[in-house]
Formats: sequence, C-alpha cells, structure tokens
Amino acid sequence: MSKIPMSVVPALFALTLAGCGGGGGGSNPAPAPAPAPAALTMTSANSKAVAADALENAAGNPAAEAGASLATGVQVEGAGAPSATLQLAAAARKLASLVPAQTPLATGVAINESIPCSGGGTLTISGNVSGGDALVAGDNVTLGATNCRETVDGVLQTMSGSMTLQITSGSMANANVYPFHIVMSMTMNAFSIAGGGVTNRADGDLQLDVTASSATADVTVLSGTSLSSTTTNSLGTRKGTLKNYRQSMTRQGTIVSTDVTATIESTNSRLGTGTVRYDLSTPAPLVSNASTGAYTAGSMKIVGSNSALLVTVSASNTFSVQVDGNGDGTYESSSSATLSELQALL
Repeated sequence: MSKIPMSVVPALFALTLAGCGGGGGGSNPAPAPAPAPAALTMTSANSKAVAADALENAAGNPAAEAGASLATGVQVEGAGAPSATLQLAAAARKLASLVPAQTPLATGVAINESIPCSGGGTLTISGNVSGGDALVAGDNVTLGATNCRETVDGVLQTMSGSMTLQITSGSMANANVYPFHIVMSMTMNAFSIAGGGVTNRADGDLQLDVTASSATADVTVLSGTSLSSTTTNSLGTRKGTLKNYRQSMTRQGTIVSTDVTATIESTNSRLGTGTVRYDLSTPAPLVSNASTGAYTAGSMKIVGSNSALLVTVSASNTFSVQVDGNGDGTYESSSSATLSELQALL
C-alpha cells in the first residue's frame, strides 16, 4: 500500500462540481452521437437571463478555483462562486482525513486499498505510483466512493462515484513550496455528493495546468472536450455542460482575471425548453475581487442562432447588456443589470 498525498485529494473532489460529460468503452460499436441541442435565439426579452447563465459558466465555474486550491493549498473563490464549491471542498477534506499515511512503495508498484467510511460505505484507492510522498509524472490513481457517508461541517453527506487522476507533467510536491507547476488529466464517472437537501453530480474528462509563483499568485488553465455538472435541490434539477472549452484564471492577491472560450449547453428553463446551446467568449478578461466578490472589468460575447449579446462590466457589479437580434454585428438595444439582478435569474 502507498501513501496518497493529502494535498491532492481536496482539489480532486472540489473539481468534480465542474465535472465533464463522458462515457465508458466496450466491445460493441459506439452509438451515433446525439444531435447537438438547438442554438439559442437571443432577444431583448431573454437577454438578462442569458447573461446570467453565461456569467455563471464563465466566472462562477469552480473548476479553476479548485485548481488554484491545488496550487496553493487554500480554497480560492472568485466572484459568483456557487456555494456547492464549499460543499465539495469540505467533503474532500473529510475524505482526505480518511486516507492513512503509509510506507512508500517501490517504483511502479500497483496499489489497491479500501477504507471504511464512518457512517457506512467505503472509499477505494487504486492505481500505480512511483513511491514517495508525492505523485509524479506517470503516476495514476483512481479514487472511488461507494455510499461513503461522512459528517461534513455538521451535515451527513453521502458520496458515490469515481475519479481517475494521471500526472502528465510535474509533481505533487509540497504545496507550500514555490514555484509550483503540475499538469494532470482527470476522468470523473458519476461522482456525486448528497447532503443538506442538495445533490451535486459530475461526469467526464478534463486537463488541468497549474503554475504558481507564490501563495497569492498563480495561473490555472482548464481545458477539455466536455465538462458538465448536475445539481438537484428543492427547486428541481439543472444541468450545464461546457464543450470544447478553455478556461484560464490568473490570480494576483485578491484580484482574479478569467478568460473563457466554450460552447455552453444549458437546461436553464429561463432560456427555453429542454437543452439550448450558445458559444461563449471573453473579448476582455472578467476581473473580480475575491475578497469583496465584486466584478470590476471585462466583457463576454455570447453567440446563438443569428443573434448575439455583448455583456460588459460598466461599473462595480453592474453590467451593460447589448443585443444583436439578427446577427448582423450591430447591437440594436441595450439595458443595464446588477450582479444581484442576474443572480436572481439563476
């Protein structure tokens, strides 16, 4: 058996909120891919709801924040980060506390270990590692939870599903030693955390590249082909997916700058029936203050079916929403919205 570094587990499970849409293999031919959802048509009537959905995907997505946590050992939140991030991070800390430290193995030895959870269920760790107290390039581990019940921050939570991690460059060295760099690939399969009336589930694959020069300065780049999450609470179930995405978050102290390009598939009922699709980019990085939660600069361009929006930060936590209703490149109408107004539309 091998010691799995404590520093890696919280970031792994925090990342699952952002999840990815993927599937397994098999000997049978793969079925034909499902048709892409219909492209969203943007109008003055739905412009603020679309802006809210896009902002949540551009800067409220916790994947990059979790990556920064991996680099610094501190949970980092940008403006608009959903509370589920904290739920997952807290659960991850609990799971990390269950993994016992053990004598390192010789190079290339397989590990396969099962750990009981205090409220029932199990946490399994399997894979191949090079030994030592840090994961290095070439190492891979799978963390699997089977109805693992633990009390996290006073709430009994049930965790299920699995995540596979492979280090492709760098190493999981001491997170308090800088500079720090690591590239890893991940695959998540139906990983869920249920507790307090909320269930968050993630599926899929992603690549994470983290470079940290100090405890307060780092760059996290998240990319992949599909990244989805499903949240179920008293209001119902909602799923969002990023396709062919690249999300970059640069942190300098409390200032966080985020760039995103992605195709978004959303089941937000305010946007339409079923799943709708739009393309998202940031012509100017979204800048926020992690301490105050305020957006201070940046813009998003949202392109749908022969229509587009340009959402620009015009003042602290205030946005200009311009509508191009026919896709000719001219914005025919404009309105203003505050952050709280947009958040109320989620």
